Amino acid sequence: MAKFLTWLRVLRIAASVAVFIGISAQFFDMYNMLAKPYWMRNPVGTQFVPSLLEMLGGAGVLAGAAFITFSVCALVFGRAYCSCFCPFGILMDILRRISLWISKIPFIGKSALGKALKSTLKMKFAPARNVLRCVFLCLAALLIALGATSLLGFIDPYSLYGKVMGAFVHPAIAALINGTSAVLSEADIYWISAVSGNAYVSLAAFSAAGLILFCIWVASALRARLYCNTICPVGAWLGLLSKFSAFKVQIDHSACVKCGLCERSCKTQCIDAKNGLVDFSRCVLCFNCAKSCKKNAIRIAPNGFWKGLSKRLFFKNANGGEFSADKSASKSVSRVCGADIAGAKNSPISPMEIFARTGESHGGNVLDNLKNPGEKLARNEGKSSVSRRRFAFSFGALAATLALGAKKYEGGGQGRGRGLGLGEGRGKGSGHACAEDGGSCKNFDVDQDASPFGLRGARPDKRLGVPAGAGSIENFLEKCTGCQICTAACKSKILKPSFGEWGLSGLMQPYMDFTDGYCLYTCHACTVACPTGAIKFLTSKDKRKVKTGTAKFKRFLCVVKTDGTDCAACAEHCPVQAIEMIPFKGKNALYIPHVHEDVCIGCGACEYICPVRPHKAIVVQGLSAHRPAVPWDDSMRVYKPPRQKPQPAQDSSNPFPF
Repeated sequence: MAKFLTWLRVLRIAASVAVFIGISAQFFDMYNMLAKPYWMRNPVGTQFVPSLLEMLGGAGVLAGAAFITFSVCALVFGRAYCSCFCPFGILMDILRRISLWISKIPFIGKSALGKALKSTLKMKFAPARNVLRCVFLCLAALLIALGATSLLGFIDPYSLYGKVMGAFVHPAIAALINGTSAVLSEADIYWISAVSGNAYVSLAAFSAAGLILFCIWVASALRARLYCNTICPVGAWLGLLSKFSAFKVQIDHSACVKCGLCERSCKTQCIDAKNGLVDFSRCVLCFNCAKSCKKNAIRIAPNGFWKGLSKRLFFKNANGGEFSADKSASKSVSRVCGADIAGAKNSPISPMEIFARTGESHGGNVLDNLKNPGEKLARNEGKSSVSRRRFAFSFGALAATLALGAKKYEGGGQGRGRGLGLGEGRGKGSGHACAEDGGSCKNFDVDQDASPFGLRGARPDKRLGVPAGAGSIENFLEKCTGCQICTAACKSKILKPSFGEWGLSGLMQPYMDFTDGYCLYTCHACTVACPTGAIKFLTSKDKRKVKTGTAKFKRFLCVVKTDGTDCAACAEHCPVQAIEMIPFKGKNALYIPHVHEDVCIGCGACEYICPVRPHKAIVVQGLSAHRPAVPWDDSMRVYKPPRQKPQPAQDSSNPFPF
């Protein structure tokens, strides 16, 4: 058994390294060199919460393969996901190893920091915080029901990992590469190319991701997998299922000498060496205990819960009668909880305590929770997020709290929104600006179907949009957990983590920023990368036909009018010919842009290239819901130059036409 467990530990390490490298490769791909097959078989598909969200979003049972697989695995042999497939858990193990290595440096080891780190080398058993785990599990379920996935992203392990990698590590590496490239180029050395596009993020988003990294580093350095058995909803759910696992890690009391080596090596603090017990609901199957045990007292054995339950369900008593299912279940509960529940009718037990220990939320029959764990998943197959929104009506008060920071546009003729924009409403003609021409204030039209989210300091008709494949802003904000994988995959680096652009309820969810780039016409990387269904997959051909926004041009800001100079930058960069240059009245030989709004797809190329500052003459007004764009046809031209009369044909027989 000891040799078998040693090999399992080696297999666990190999699997965790492979998964960590596979998922992290997307955030380290600074030059967009990952092959297309990698994206089509994205290892992010192995992640628990994204798989669940995509399934609940209507993608079907196959989309929830990771959620179902790891849940079933927890019922068989425990929390294999936490140790082998969770990149955030693997990151915590790496950070702990780095911390212990730092403590061995001579001048640091003698300091207070070094002594504190050394004191954590030997872990001690800690009681389970079941109530806390239950609270976060229920909170995660409630956030999913309400569609508040951006808030879910701050407790979901994969989303936290993505925030650290996408909003901190990725831009930090880009800055390092660009700085090194600039220094070397001064010496005429061009070995390192600068990263294309603007990979930097806002200071607020960078600081938030850095704070997450700092907190998890401190927690892992001092208490290893503290997060996994307190805050993590995935750990709470899998821990609940692993209570009923068919096989468990146990201590062989006949071989154990209570030396405590297994307890000191346990990263989850779930081994009580003094009493010879293992809290398997917190065990992540790292098998460090098997490696440290000198007496081979660690073993994997069948769960006694199932053995006792099967006897009560399928065997008759001495009088020939069958055991009562309710009675046997209550005895089984008492065995799991460590309390004599069976027959204690006069001893009330807290429903929260029973749920935290056995998975029974209201003190009912535990068999109802043990029957076919896939039944609920089958009933949810095909259901869209609409059913979750209906469920959310019963939590109106909490929904209002979750919308904190969501700024509504109120007042006569103004629409609604959560953004931090200037607040001019949805109704057409409702917005205006202070840019004046001849003493008259110029109107900034906002279409009825425009996005309600603006940007502070931008033109009032500038509205935020979401990438093609999202379908609508509502769908995007409801399903996005802010894992930042789309920001890393974006080749033009226009997807940025938000910090107020979507309101506080959309914190760290990406938005499209056309300041230093635009959405490439043939690129569909974000639709391939998204694991939650917030951005659904589109082929490159289909993506070109999706209208995500509309270009809004104001001629009183254009240099053709203000400076009397020629400029056609926006028309030259438009990939769909949505901008036509027409003669400008009053200016000889000058042409000014005209936007065919139905043809425009909202890629942002015109806004990016426009030279006007501070407010650009042309901006993209994002749509609330996407729709197909109208293909360009030459009959749509506004300006049709007069046809010149054909010149008479010259007599070719004359050898001297001049």
